[in-house]
Amino acid sequence: NPAPTTPAPATPAAGAPIESELSNWRDLLTRLKIGGMARMLADHCEFRSLEDNRLRLTIAEAHRHLVEKAYVDKLQAALEEYFRQKVRLTVTVGTAVNSPAQMEDQERRTKLAAAMESIDSDPFVRDLVETFDARVRDSSIKPT
Repeated sequence: NPAPTTPAPATPAAGAPIESELSNWRDLLTRLKIGGMARMLADHCEFRSLEDNRLRLTIAEAHRHLVEKAYVDKLQAALEEYFRQKVRLTVTVGTAVNSPAQMEDQERRTKLAAAMESIDSDPFVRDLVETFDARVRDSSIKPT
């Protein structure tokens, strides 16, 4: 029996244009080998541009503390490993940053609102509330 093979990590083909990968920053982050504070930095950044291998990211003022040289260096190293080429990373503090963390938070809030609406409109729950003066604890509602 041949030994089982483990799939290679998803990486772009050598020489593939990296801007198309970077434009979906959130998806790219799931494929990077990065964790800890460097991952938090990446999660709170938004891709802005790539020009001559200079990658520009923007982070919101509220997360300025994540822009530490050690974290930026680790993120840059992970990007270089993934793309198999040199990348010069610049992170600037800005406003109206649409980061993966913000997108996930918005999705979570949308799902929670839908779950709350579903509970509030459920006939069985409404009967319990009306018949037994029951109350639904909003904090107990978790979206599925």
